[in-house]
Amino acid sequence: MPKNNHTPTIRLIRLTLGYGFLIFGMIGGFIPVLQGWIFVAIGLILLKDHAPWARRISIWMRKKHPHIRTAFKHGHDYLDKWLSKIGLG
Repeated sequence: MPKNNHTPTIRLIRLTLGYGFLIFGMIGGFIPVLQGWIFVAIGLILLKDHAPWARRISIWMRKKHPHIRTAFKHGHDYLDKWLSKIGLG
């Protein structure tokens, strides 16, 4: 279930950061020294509570690639802790 207990300001910041990371990740896919998939994963984690399509993609990725499930979970937990510390959690 998506968490909808964020204030409008926090929601706007998370959406902006999420889409920013997605765009940066797509750009990173074309630049050899930049690992774009990391930024795409961060963007999906940020957006999954606010955008149903991001939640579906993250679920699909975990089902399609079970070897990344643990890394995705650890990344999600770490990002949630970090966002809570700065007041965006």
